Amino acid sequence: MLLTQKLRSNTNDFPKIPKPLILVNHFCYCIHRFLFHKVICCKRIINLIPENRMNADVKSIEQSLQEVVDKNEDAIKGFEKAAENSKETSTKSYFLGRIENRKQFLKQLKNAVPELKLGNEKIEGTTSGAAHRSWMDVKAFFSGDKDEAMLEEAVRGDKSALKEYDKVLAEAMVPARVREILREQKSTIQNDLETSDILEDFR
Repeated sequence: MLLTQKLRSNTNDFPKIPKPLILVNHFCYCIHRFLFHKVICCKRIINLIPENRMNADVKSIEQSLQEVVDKNEDAIKGFEKAAENSKETSTKSYFLGRIENRKQFLKQLKNAVPELKLGNEKIEGTTSGAAHRSWMDVKAFFSGDKDEAMLEEAVRGDKSALKEYDKVLAEAMVPARVREILREQKSTIQNDLETSDILEDFR
């Protein structure tokens, strides 16, 4: 009995918390729980959206780079055809050098983004590229100067390739390391284009 009275007296000695303060604490607790659940929900949504968007971006980059790869494969096949149709040794050597150059382009692109599916090691080219090579045979057959005809086709192919490079470089999602490679390759093609023009002028 005495112990109970003593405990009650000690309890009464504690300072009483004002009721408004209790309400404020309760309100803060409710706000905290509300915001906590909102943050959790937002995180779940954010984790889903970027994944879908990232997959779409990766697919877009993969398609754009595949078009560049296709252009280079067509160029390799085209230079092989041009070397085959050329008569002069110097012109043949020029085209053979371009072939090795474009093979290096392919290797650079595929090594830069190995996670993307940019074709296999076999160089096949596209259907439109095959049609163009057939046209090269026809042009060489009817041309009085086969070497000049092949140089003209090389110029035509390089101009088409530059448009493809400009198209891909204009895309914002291209990784920085790939963008730098594309710029260097584009610069090389521009130099080759000037060389082709010079060779044509000297013929």
